Amino acid sequence: PVDIGTRLSDQPMIDPSGRMVNLRQFTGKVTLVSFIFTRCPDQSLCPAISGKYAYLQKHLDPKKFHLVEITLDPQYDSPAILRGYGKLFGADPSRWSLLTGEGSSIQQLLNAYGINSLRVSSSNFLHTDKLVIFDQHGKVADIVQTAAWSPVDVAGEAEHISGMMTNPFGRLRLSFVASIVALCGGSPYVGIIVMDSLILIGGLIVAFCLL
Repeated sequence: PVDIGTRLSDQPMIDPSGRMVNLRQFTGKVTLVSFIFTRCPDQSLCPAISGKYAYLQKHLDPKKFHLVEITLDPQYDSPAILRGYGKLFGADPSRWSLLTGEGSSIQQLLNAYGINSLRVSSSNFLHTDKLVIFDQHGKVADIVQTAAWSPVDVAGEAEHISGMMTNPFGRLRLSFVASIVALCGGSPYVGIIVMDSLILIGGLIVAFCLL
């Protein structure tokens, strides 16, 4: 199973142009990997993740970073379907790869990444969500165990992994909020409220000690 230190996998996949690719070819850049499917009806899941990727595409240097989304539904999500989906979010193929492949290869990836996916209708899946960030050496540097991540915080975490100076508070918030949401299975606002409450309490304690 994919864990901290795991290397990028080499299962063959297909991009929207029909070219064969694998994740290892992105070694040299910090690579962010998520799983989606184009017919997802829940706007807070796959479409939201792709919307966040659109933000990351605008704010991360393409010389240092690459974005990857892999479909959970390779039977439907052909290269042509992914090409149309990418256009909806302004995906630049040089910065953001939308990948499909043979069902067996995709299933191997889902198993390795610990993504549970259950088909509940001909066009819908229930599935778990993760954002996996690989460093420029092709090894897992961080795993965000929820879809409820802030693109601002993830951008900071990715830049930190690349060696750039970033705001440590954003990285702490990303880890804390993701942990709370993954643990409670609730809204991302639950984690944010808990985080802000702790900061307020801490500030009051400091203020009291300075009196």
